[in-house]
Amino acid sequence: MAKLLTQEQFIRAYECAELGCIANQQRLTQLLVDPDYDALHEYSAYFGKAATQIICISDLQSMEELHFVAGNLNWDDHDPDMVRAIIEHPLCDAGTALLLYWYGQGFYYSTPQRLDTPFGQLFKTITERFVARGYASYKIHFDPIKECFMPSLEDVLTNGCQIPGAIFAPYSTMEIETDAGHSRYLQFKNEQLKSGKWGQ
Repeated sequence: MAKLLTQEQFIRAYECAELGCIANQQRLTQLLVDPDYDALHEYSAYFGKAATQIICISDLQSMEELHFVAGNLNWDDHDPDMVRAIIEHPLCDAGTALLLYWYGQGFYYSTPQRLDTPFGQLFKTITERFVARGYASYKIHFDPIKECFMPSLEDVLTNGCQIPGAIFAPYSTMEIETDAGHSRYLQFKNEQLKSGKWGQ
């Protein structure tokens, strides 16, 4: 059974994920003066905060929160800075880095044609750091086969993907629940809405 975040952890992580996974307060300040991001004021008000109080990735306080946010990134934004902010956070666990690698299709960027792109270099960093045991901890398990994130053999061979074997080696069994629709997380959300802290 996957470990659940506490209510306090969930609120921080959920707000961060829902408000765009902004890397840090410096980036938030830049976005708040950009007219293309005026909606941040409206979205933050839903969570009962001023836009300047938005929870950023750098504000997260546990490996569980980082893992939840990683599991809820909007990859359609094509923003390597969000991924970089998570893997550079001092509490980032190896399992969170692997989740980012597989969710972001790091194998796709491991081909010679894509390796020199921003994401190619980022995913290369993730795997090299994993092998060098460079993460804060190796406690969170991530299984790309169970999560159905493995490319087919045909894709690997046709595209020349270079997937390091070490990222398949077992090192832990603890899983973190990242589904925001989990019944306990829904209970946390409902409590926030009923109390008037959210939804205004």
